[in-house]
This record gives sequence, structure tokens and C-alpha cells, in this order.
Amino acid sequence: RNGFEIVDKRSGKEVYLDGSWAELFQQRLNVWQKNTPTQEEVEDMLESYAELAHTPVGLH
Repeated sequence: RNGFEIVDKRSGKEVYLDGSWAELFQQRLNVWQKNTPTQEEVEDMLESYAELAHTPVGLH
């Protein structure tokens, strides 16, 4: 599957992005390849996705 799993280690939760969410996330990554973001920009963006995380992290 084409998607992204984002894990928030602080809260112990994860979210799996697929479909339009994954496309949006991929677009952001593509922009970052052209214009390197600051660490703060990366953390802010990941934090916004981590807010969607409701699934407790389990062992894979």
C-alpha cells in the first residue's frame, strides 16, 4: 500500500495516512526536497499530523 505511518513516541500513538492524506503528505515531502525545511518546520508539520493519532502503538 502507498501510505505513511507516523508514530508519536511521546503519546505512544500512531496514525496511518493513506489516500488523499498520503498524497498531501507526499506533496509536502516533495516541496522539502527542493527547499530544505528547518527542524522547527518539520516538527510543527509532524505534530499537526500526530494530532490525528488515536491508535495505541503496538508491536509489529
